[in-house]
Amino acid sequence: MDFWNKFLKIEQMVVHHLRKNTVDDQEQALNGIDIAGKISGFPLLFQVGFNLRNGKTLDERKDSLELVISPNWDRKKVSLVNQVYEASKKADLPTYWNVVKYQVFEPSFVYELNVQGVTYEDFEYCAQLNFEGTKAWVGVLIFVKDELAKKILKKKKSDEKSPENNEWELDGNSVQGKAPLLFLNSAVGEYNMITRIKAVEFLPANSHQTIPRYSLADLHQEFEKIDRQDYEIDAIHSCVRCGYHSYQVDVAPCGKCKKVYYCDEMCKKADAKNHKFVCK
Repeated sequence: MDFWNKFLKIEQMVVHHLRKNTVDDQEQALNGIDIAGKISGFPLLFQVGFNLRNGKTLDERKDSLELVISPNWDRKKVSLVNQVYEASKKADLPTYWNVVKYQVFEPSFVYELNVQGVTYEDFEYCAQLNFEGTKAWVGVLIFVKDELAKKILKKKKSDEKSPENNEWELDGNSVQGKAPLLFLNSAVGEYNMITRIKAVEFLPANSHQTIPRYSLADLHQEFEKIDRQDYEIDAIHSCVRCGYHSYQVDVAPCGKCKKVYYCDEMCKKADAKNHKFVCK
């Protein structure tokens, strides 16, 4: 593939800058990868982790490099991400590189996010699980605390078809107006946001009082329910060592017990001492 051909031409330069581990050097490395993506027809978001795996510091990943390929929240670019990922398996990449799809997702990050005083406590949710053939998807109502809702929500304009429009929309002209989407992204992760959520509605907290609602920090659990129930033909599994999901990397079950999954031999070997006590 043209992208990997161009990447390999600058790979040593990228590694040189990454190992120097300064802000300027990291920016130069990412700029090089970004240019390789654009000129090869893959204008994606590229992120690099040094000595990290899924945002975690794991002893066995020392001196390893991780290239994260992201559609940058653009559903139209999902197929491009898949093309680059599949082609990476045939590219002659040095063994210290690991290629991953979609941005790192850690649900606890939602607790730390603060957008001009707006926190996760300003939102609650109600989710509805839906089915479409063999796929499951989620519709979400996001309730915004009343004081914030007055600043960032406004009624949609009425028209001849719906003269009494009761729908609300975000006023995205301010940073606080963009906050609900930022928190939703943080709460569920990039993959769930652009592939599993098909409908989102933002409402003032004082509306629809009979609808049950829960802390936005718990929204990720709705998608974990889908994973556990295997609603989809391609069931979602995760590596028991690093936590990456099967929509991000290829995972395979333990050859003996078939109950736990690993993304590669490195994670499998690192977990061997723990797994031997439960492997049957």
